[in-house]
Amino acid sequence: MKKLFFGLIALFSISMLVPMSFGELYYNDQYSFSVQYPDEWRVIDGDVLDEGVSFMDGSIECTKFLISPFDCLWNTNVVLYLAPDVGEQLSDSEERDWQIKGQRDACDALTYVNFGDATCKNFKIIKKFPSTTVDGYRIITTQFSMIKDYPDDFSANGPMIQLTSYIYDGNDIWVISSESDKDVFDEHEKLLWNMIKSFKLPATAPPLVSAQEVKQEKIGSEEGGGCLIATATYGSEMSPQVQQLRELRDNQLLNTESGSAFMSTFNDIYYSFSPTIADMEREHPMFKEAVKVAITPMITSLSLMESAESELQVLSIGISVIALNLGMYLGIPAIVVIGIRKRF
Repeated sequence: MKKLFFGLIALFSISMLVPMSFGELYYNDQYSFSVQYPDEWRVIDGDVLDEGVSFMDGSIECTKFLISPFDCLWNTNVVLYLAPDVGEQLSDSEERDWQIKGQRDACDALTYVNFGDATCKNFKIIKKFPSTTVDGYRIITTQFSMIKDYPDDFSANGPMIQLTSYIYDGNDIWVISSESDKDVFDEHEKLLWNMIKSFKLPATAPPLVSAQEVKQEKIGSEEGGGCLIATATYGSEMSPQVQQLRELRDNQLLNTESGSAFMSTFNDIYYSFSPTIADMEREHPMFKEAVKVAITPMITSLSLMESAESELQVLSIGISVIALNLGMYLGIPAIVVIGIRKRF
């Protein structure tokens, strides 16, 4: 019964998944942005216009005389900084060419300028990704590999994997760039993507949360991500429709075993297509309006689940909502088609 419930509700509840928390929240009041980062990672809070803000794993604390991330031991280090007023946005291919050139130049500079005997070699492009943040900002991400050799025992030494993202806000570019030891990148890759997509501008100040909300955040932390389609459709994750979905998630789904299992199952399906749909909505206003017309009745029907409190109620009301949506999206169109065919 549960497998049937999960499969059907994933099919008919495209906009159910709302932005979920993972790890901890970094909030910057001066520049009004926030980003989530993995639990127990360290933060070096620098100026985003200069050295940037660093987030890193590792078991050894940084010294109080820290002047750069290299004074810490880490397996993955993420630096977030702002490049202001870089000019009008170009096409994806042109912007990516600039991104690749910048990273290649940085590798060359390590060898020829910055560290004397240090070298960066075997610079390679691995993958290219278009994407969006939970707020719908355009992201261009490229994955690189390289080998770094330093004269001293730095963390960033040996085969490295780099994931660099440009997040576009008008003429400004926010850069999130990570370096990982090659042997830990697979383990950290999902955390890095969750971090990139959690970037919010302008940020919402961190709320005071109850113990129950903390518990819910921990459940959601395994998945990350956000409701890309609903945010793109209604213009903001603070819209009433998305707020309704968030409350349904927190108050009903994450308080039951079935609901929590659903959120895990749904992510695998939702993120296989939602970035593409959200991108199409931003590029084609008419398509955005068509999506809004299509999903608004579904979101309205989900309000029926607001009274579900127990495991049994989540399952029974959830199945009723599925049946209602089947009637709206399949039954009514089928009746109309049959009626037209009979007339002819």
